[in-house]
Amino acid sequence: MIDAFLPQVEPDSPIIVKEKKNEINQRGVIHSKVSGKFEILKELPKKADSIENIFNYADAFGQIRFAYIDNVAKISPSPTKIEKSASAIGGEFGINTATYYDFGFHISAYVSQSVHFLNPSKENLNNDFVNVDKNSFAYVAEASIDYRSDLLQAKIGRIKVETPYADSDDIRMAANTFEGVWTNVNYTSSLTTQVMLLNKWAGYDSQDAILEKIAR
Repeated sequence: MIDAFLPQVEPDSPIIVKEKKNEINQRGVIHSKVSGKFEILKELPKKADSIENIFNYADAFGQIRFAYIDNVAKISPSPTKIEKSASAIGGEFGINTATYYDFGFHISAYVSQSVHFLNPSKENLNNDFVNVDKNSFAYVAEASIDYRSDLLQAKIGRIKVETPYADSDDIRMAANTFEGVWTNVNYTSSLTTQVMLLNKWAGYDSQDAILEKIAR
C-alpha cells in the first residue's frame, strides 16, 4: 500500500532533482536580479590621461538657495536705518575638472535673482541680496588653477578661504572670495600648514572698506 504513493522509477533510470526558483516578474527594460530598489552609479575619473580630457571628466556641482530678509540693510545710506525687506533665489554653480599631472581648474559662479512679485519697489528694497543698482546679479566668483597631491594642495586665482582673519562668511546670497595664492601642506593626518597671500576680495563684507571711506 505504501508503494502506491511513490513515483514508479525504473531500476536503471537516472534520478533528476530540480532546483526550486522564485521568479519575480518586473516591468520595463532594466531588471534587477533581486527584488527591491537598485541604483546605477558612475564616478568619473579624477585624473585625466591627456590635457583634452580634463574637461571631459569635469565634476559639476551646485546649490540652490531661497532667501528672505526683513531687516536694516548693512549698507543702507539712510541715517534713520529703516527696516526693509527683500527676497531672492539663486546659489552657486561650478565645475572641478579632472587633474592632469595633479593640475586642474576650478570655476564657480554666484547668482542672485530678485523675486520681483515678492519684493517691494526699489526705493523700499533691502539691498543685501542685490547689487549697488538694486538689480539681480551673476558673476564668476571663483576661478583658479589648482594643484592637488597627497602632500601639497595649492590654488592661484580667485579663491574661497576659511581662516580666523579671512573667511567666506557665507551669510547672504554670495560668499566672500579672494584674489591671490593659497597653499596647504599635509605633514600627517592631524598636522597641516596653510600659507596664503591675498590682495583683493569681493563679497558681502567687502563693502566695509567702501563704507569707511564714505563715513570719512
